[in-house]
Amino acid sequence: VSFRAETADIPLLVGSTFGEFNAPKSYGIHKNEMGEAEQEKLVWKTFGEKIAGRGVELFRKAYPERQVVDLVSMDYMFRNYVNRYMERRTALNHSTWNYIFNLDMPMMGGVSPLHGNDLGFIFHTTGKAPALQEPGITEKVEDQVFRSVIAFARTGNPNHEGLPQWDPSSPDAQYTMLFGKCPEVRMNFDVELNNWMAENLLAD
Repeated sequence: VSFRAETADIPLLVGSTFGEFNAPKSYGIHKNEMGEAEQEKLVWKTFGEKIAGRGVELFRKAYPERQVVDLVSMDYMFRNYVNRYMERRTALNHSTWNYIFNLDMPMMGGVSPLHGNDLGFIFHTTGKAPALQEPGITEKVEDQVFRSVIAFARTGNPNHEGLPQWDPSSPDAQYTMLFGKCPEVRMNFDVELNNWMAENLLAD
């Protein structure tokens, strides 16, 4: 990736969803009805011994709030590219922010957010999508995401009083806002996980 010199100081807000195009693998699993042993069995069946052991270990470290079966539907391609992009872009400036949309859809016992699921929250149009509706949750997250986008459009900074402090990233410290039921900023939290998954799965 290379950047034109005159764009170096333009603020950027870069994000992806937890599941992207892997999210459909969570359809019909009904993870909230599964015990942990059953979830782990599905992970091992999906990835095999080479991936599952270390993958589960790194996933639990990166996403302690998620159930282990979510590793099956986690995106490891888009996010891996985002991590690499952020490292190069932030070497130029102090005005690049990163997020992951981490809110499950409520149907089928919880479905990982797929590619584009963040758009209804960004444009404040979730009311047009019945599948996204979780009373008391959807509107709260929508407000947090929408206000961040509006703040960024106005000032080049996505922070507002409804979120924890969200710093721009640097090559050594990537601060990622996880938009979900409890928004949280984590630093460099999933780089090792995504590198591991990408190296072992995308190489096949």
